[in-house]
Amino acid sequence: MKKGVKITIAVIVSIILLLVAGGTIYTNSILGKIKKTELPKGNDSLGISKEKVVEKEKYKDKDVINIALFGRDGSDQRTDSIMVLTIDKINKKVKLTSLLRDMYIDLPGQGMGILNHAFMKGGSELAIKTINSNFGLDVQDYVAVNMDGFIHLVDLVGGVEINVEAEEIPYINSTAQGMAKERKYEAFKDVTKTGVQKLNGPQAMAYTRIRKVGRDFGRTARQREVLNYVFKELKGQGAIKALGAMTDILPYVETSLSNKDIIGLGTTLMGLDTNSIEEFRLPVNDAYKDEVIQGMFVMTVDLETNRNKLHEFIYGKLEP
Repeated sequence: MKKGVKITIAVIVSIILLLVAGGTIYTNSILGKIKKTELPKGNDSLGISKEKVVEKEKYKDKDVINIALFGRDGSDQRTDSIMVLTIDKINKKVKLTSLLRDMYIDLPGQGMGILNHAFMKGGSELAIKTINSNFGLDVQDYVAVNMDGFIHLVDLVGGVEINVEAEEIPYINSTAQGMAKERKYEAFKDVTKTGVQKLNGPQAMAYTRIRKVGRDFGRTARQREVLNYVFKELKGQGAIKALGAMTDILPYVETSLSNKDIIGLGTTLMGLDTNSIEEFRLPVNDAYKDEVIQGMFVMTVDLETNRNKLHEFIYGKLEP
């Protein structure tokens, strides 16, 4: 399998949080299927600097919650898909920020490197510390999901409706059939036409992996498109049916959130507008350069501009 066959499933954590709001014994039972990990609680260990989270201080405790979301295939610790899920209780919104993997930034204690190497070099702790220290956030928890969980999730909702462009077709077919053969999935037909159509799990995964059409900007936009579709489909099934379906996905999930945290956040999400997830991505236009450093094609970024734009998206424009 090619390295980089990965997708973060931001929607999985949102769905889990939304559907477990009841906090029943059954809920606690199925949440036991998730792999739990612990992160250090100190701000220094996670790169949380008081000077870099000025916006946070203007809110009451936990009014805006940021959770890191990582995607990998399990055989490789690099996280080629990285997002931040924001739960904004003040404005009753859910927000999703894609962090492009090729940003060349400081990996604390490791020197300069590309963002998707942070998890490989120091696990979830270094990955979160890298995000916080570079972009001035206060992330304290994460959810990681591997590729197979994403494929199963798409198939559980009966596929996703995507408007396929002509230049995307060959990449969808070659990648999807390769994954299906490797995992011994049942045979399925190739995509042969453009326009809106249903893609199954392997095809949807292949669609979200395309980088040669629109570069990484197009790839992360495709990820968010698929995740939004799945989120709406599962939410529309009703809590009991959707929660039952999610039991097949949970073994692919790893998180630092406790069951109590998940249930509490789920209750919060019930009162938010989850029908429309607001989207953003870093780096923003005109605040990065394409360069080749040590043989790597990377994005060097204007950290101040990107940090300010990210804070504005997450926290809004605040009065001094």
